[in-house]
Amino acid sequence: MVCTERPFRYGGGVIGMSEAPVICSFDDFRIGQTFAGGSRRVTEEDIARFSDLGGDFHPLHRDDSAAQAQGYASKLAHGPLGLSAFFGWFFDLSLARADIVGLLNTDWHYVGPIYAGDTLSFRMIITGCRRTSTGDRGIVTRSVEVLNQSGTVVQKGNSALMYRSEPGRRRLGQELFTSEWAKALAERLNANAAFVSAMATWDGAFGLGNNRDEVAFRIYRGRIIEAGTRPPRGTDFAVHADGATWSRLMTGADGLFMIEAMQGAFSVRGNAYEYLRFTKALSLVVSAMRDFAQEGAEL
Repeated sequence: MVCTERPFRYGGGVIGMSEAPVICSFDDFRIGQTFAGGSRRVTEEDIARFSDLGGDFHPLHRDDSAAQAQGYASKLAHGPLGLSAFFGWFFDLSLARADIVGLLNTDWHYVGPIYAGDTLSFRMIITGCRRTSTGDRGIVTRSVEVLNQSGTVVQKGNSALMYRSEPGRRRLGQELFTSEWAKALAERLNANAAFVSAMATWDGAFGLGNNRDEVAFRIYRGRIIEAGTRPPRGTDFAVHADGATWSRLMTGADGLFMIEAMQGAFSVRGNAYEYLRFTKALSLVVSAMRDFAQEGAEL
């Protein structure tokens, strides 16, 4: 497979052209990889042609005075034009390769207006990498921001792609919130004396998730006795955060959990008292997740 070297930022650090890993397939993506750049100028012709293509001739996209009457500076670009520009930039990165199977979903938010004359740039963080049950394909989830020339985020969202994957290159530590990942993490936590001590008096279950997927851990006398799918009685509490938050925790310095928690990055479902009671233990859980994600072993 022929690949093109591209510079990108990984885990918050700048990686130069000669240091940048080559992304050849699903198996080369990692949670926390950050791609930033692009310079896509939006013209009046772009807006007019987008109207012609899609058939949306609303005055907001055609008439400055109509847009100004609604409080805008001038006529607006269509919202999907920004999303289309992101896909074009993604193609320019040489990441839209022949091994892509298809686009799975896109959850997109239009935060601010895009005008003719604006220059768009893009920032993309890889927030999920997991294989399908067949093992020959993998799903890459991306958190995306579209910015104008002032650095203001005008659009943002999440999007998932399916790639073909190579046999024998699985990194289970990257497959957050899958059943197999939860079972492997449970083994690590049961071998962690600090975690066992912190949970020694607790009998219950807690969950972890990314607002889409959730796994649960059933604990008895400090040890995890069941991990993976939700137990029949449910969980006492579950901690969720978006993919970008988990990416920062998996690639940043150890101990970021408490900082993110104090900044309100997590939502708690269920018994909030139990969550607060075991915050220290959860910090140990996140540290174990981080160590697991950063391992280079391939299965």
